[in-house]
Amino acid sequence: MKAGSIALLILIVGSGIAANGHESPEHAIKAIDRKLAVEGGNSRLLVRRGDELRAIGHFAQAIASYRDALQFDPHSPNANLGLSRTLLAAGDFAECRAVVDSALPYSDDITAASLHAVLAEAASMQGDNVAALAAWEQAIRSPSPEVDWLLAHAETAGRVEGPKAKRLALEAARRRNPSVVLHREAIATLIECGDTSAARSMIQAGLQQSHWKRSWLLLRASAYERDGDLEHARRDLAVANAEALDRLANRPENPALLRQLEEVRMRQAALAADLVIVNARVITMDEETPPAEAIAIKDGRITAVGADEAIREHLVDDTEVLDAQGRVVLPGFIDAHIHPSPTFDELSPYGVVACGPEAVSSIDELIERLRRKAEHTPSGEWVRGRGYQDTKLGRHPTRLDLDQASTAHPIYIVHSSGHVAVANSYALSIAGITRETADPPGGAFDRDSDGEPNGVLRESAKGRISDSGPEPPEPSLSEWIEGMRRTFARYNRVGITSIHDAGINPDKLRRYQAFQSEEPQVRVYAMLRRRYLDDLQETIVRSGRGDAWLRIGAVKDFHGNSLSGRTCWLYGPYADRPGYHGIPPATSQEKLNARILAIHEAGLQACIHANGDREIDMVLDAFEAALQQSPRDDHRHRIEHASVVNQSILERVKRLGIVLAPHSYIWEHGDKMEAFGESRWPWMHPNGSAIRMGIPVAGTSDSPVSEARPMLRIQSMVTRTSAEGKCYGPEQAVTIDEAIRAWTWGGAFASFQEEEKGSLKVGKIADLVVLSRDPWATPPNELKDIEVDCTVVGGRIVHDVTRLE
Repeated sequence: MKAGSIALLILIVGSGIAANGHESPEHAIKAIDRKLAVEGGNSRLLVRRGDELRAIGHFAQAIASYRDALQFDPHSPNANLGLSRTLLAAGDFAECRAVVDSALPYSDDITAASLHAVLAEAASMQGDNVAALAAWEQAIRSPSPEVDWLLAHAETAGRVEGPKAKRLALEAARRRNPSVVLHREAIATLIECGDTSAARSMIQAGLQQSHWKRSWLLLRASAYERDGDLEHARRDLAVANAEALDRLANRPENPALLRQLEEVRMRQAALAADLVIVNARVITMDEETPPAEAIAIKDGRITAVGADEAIREHLVDDTEVLDAQGRVVLPGFIDAHIHPSPTFDELSPYGVVACGPEAVSSIDELIERLRRKAEHTPSGEWVRGRGYQDTKLGRHPTRLDLDQASTAHPIYIVHSSGHVAVANSYALSIAGITRETADPPGGAFDRDSDGEPNGVLRESAKGRISDSGPEPPEPSLSEWIEGMRRTFARYNRVGITSIHDAGINPDKLRRYQAFQSEEPQVRVYAMLRRRYLDDLQETIVRSGRGDAWLRIGAVKDFHGNSLSGRTCWLYGPYADRPGYHGIPPATSQEKLNARILAIHEAGLQACIHANGDREIDMVLDAFEAALQQSPRDDHRHRIEHASVVNQSILERVKRLGIVLAPHSYIWEHGDKMEAFGESRWPWMHPNGSAIRMGIPVAGTSDSPVSEARPMLRIQSMVTRTSAEGKCYGPEQAVTIDEAIRAWTWGGAFASFQEEEKGSLKVGKIADLVVLSRDPWATPPNELKDIEVDCTVVGGRIVHDVTRLE
């Protein structure tokens, strides 16, 4: 029972003549005043006078009357009880508690129990729940405590010690008093604790024993709501509403019935859908939820999935209705490995020059694009670009190429893989890179025939540039948020509703926190780089692992190099370079073991970048050592990319419970596989073998390495065919169902969120997409042409091409 309702009860209890007789309080007070005038001071009459004054809300006069009574009998139990109750009703909680404390030492057991009840209520009103709980425990020691006391004691125990304590207190109360009120409150607490199965069993018994079923139906509706089953909750509320109306027909002025009817209607309104999608082909990707025609959404979650007719029952005047016109509805796509950055105009101070095939098709065009950026950049400041592909350009650009764009600016462009870069002569000079500069561990400087660095920097050699010279200008927080809003809008247009940001620092995490506190468009699972492990642990201790919009708990680390940059470490040589096995990782096995063990023992998820088979085996050795030293079956550690594998590697992955996040970028980068030799293609990007072996697989784009475009990525997984029409390793092809599952449920599982999203099921987050065509009725080589007509994130439409009505 709420504190205020107990106070109201106290006002009525013991109100004297008016409460128990037929006189009004005013007449009773006049009668008492006449007796006092004749008899003089009389403690008993003054207490009765105070009771009547309290009953009509004249608290100041009642307090004066009780205090007058105490002048004649300082130990009067009724005077002290009446005074404390009136102070409570008047809101003078501190004085109320003082009166009770002074009266308790000389009160009998019955009065003391009542005083403790008053004390508990006063303490509760002051927010002192610990003192309130102690007082209620004293009050209910009475041989016959009030039902309201038992309820209030349980409620306070719940506030102080949690729902379990409330549940235990109610169980004890029911053993003392079989009141149906206590019984129903105990059931409500079971629901609050999540034990809805036991609650429904008790409710069913109550329904069978009761003629009038409204109260039991309301309880069962609460249980269904707790489970997210709003369909059945609505049905129970509808039946309860009908029964209340039926009874009101004969008792139209019954206050209790009117209050209950109002409660039913308020709850019905609260459960009405905010958004309903009808006339659809809903593919749920959930084994327990079959395909459907419509879906209802309330407060950002799915409340019903089913037939059109049934879902339309969720409509009210304010419900938004989308007619999908027969289109396919899927769960929102989850890109489980991506590197998002703010979108700025290329010529702005924060703009980065696009160097990929979508922007340039030759080195001359690349030079011209960089020259244009240099013309809009003050001398001496950096010109940066990203996304070039040597296989599309015919070779890597060199410092001499970039010098043609400008010698007055340091220029630095990054390969599409992110593992190779090119710098002009100005940038090399700033970094102090000369012919005498040795290759760093885990990296290399390409050189011309004279031994002079030609500007191409591989793996760790890139660090010499990024660690030197002035930092590029950084956008303010508001500019960054606007840039990310544009990036996320682009993701929404292709159906991406969640991403796993694969490698961020604490500053980007803080920016995400600021961004996601506004109007989110995309959910983020953030992988902090390993060097920030301590920061991550401190953040988790301070504020937890986040919420459905921004979640932390994963650590990204690198062990090995790039597939498309042809630097990953292999057991056998590259097909086009005899004797070359790639660049060995800079980290030894011993150090790798220690890194992964630290992540593992911190209770976090390790997400390790590894491409070559030799690198992957080292990572698996480290995972195995960590699991032997500190067994955990809830780790879901990941290998990012896992590009070149074999049967033995996949068997170890399966045994160790590792999640794979392979590339699906053959459309753009099939030509990069040529360097590895045709004999390796059946074991590259092993989506098919992994799925068939029961290894969890998450769909990824690794954007900007390849385009963040799920339907293109799904086509690549299904066909294994490049843009040039060549098929690479058809043995690893997957079905449409398998590819879509990887891009929905797979990403959710990889971030421990499969109970929240990844499929369309009652209770789950309402992230979904409406497609322009049916993937199952589309030729596999045309899957990329399917567009996303509508994207919904958290029940809110964030992208809508067709303006469905």
